[in-house]
Amino acid sequence: MNHLKFRAFANGKMRYDVTGFEHGTANEMAGVFLNGDFHDIDEECIVMQCSPMKDKNGADIYDGDEVDFIGGTTASLYTHNGEYHTKGTRLIVKQLKSGFTLMLPRHSKMDTPAIVGNVTQYNFWSHSRSLVIAGNIYE
Repeated sequence: MNHLKFRAFANGKMRYDVTGFEHGTANEMAGVFLNGDFHDIDEECIVMQCSPMKDKNGADIYDGDEVDFIGGTTASLYTHNGEYHTKGTRLIVKQLKSGFTLMLPRHSKMDTPAIVGNVTQYNFWSHSRSLVIAGNIYE
């Protein structure tokens, strides 16, 4: 059974010791517990969920990761508008309401799955082993 995993970028560093969450009145995620200590979720503390995928090196891929498309399982990644990303393209992992997708960095603040340049979810799932984590948009 797969368990949901989370991490948080808090106080200038990436934290993997998420131990729980606090929900607000509208059932939104309002706070996170890091090693038992409470932090408000805001610009200073950002929570990211782990996708079900791993990169070429077996590392977990999280929302907000920057990944380089290196090829291997495919020569290019198909996008929603019929274009292709080729080896060397840097993409951002984005969690949308419909699931995880890959976006060009200039689109990473948008919350729409079918934007020009976004990789289809099928291609992300099928070819995650053609990706290498290069960093995270918060670090």
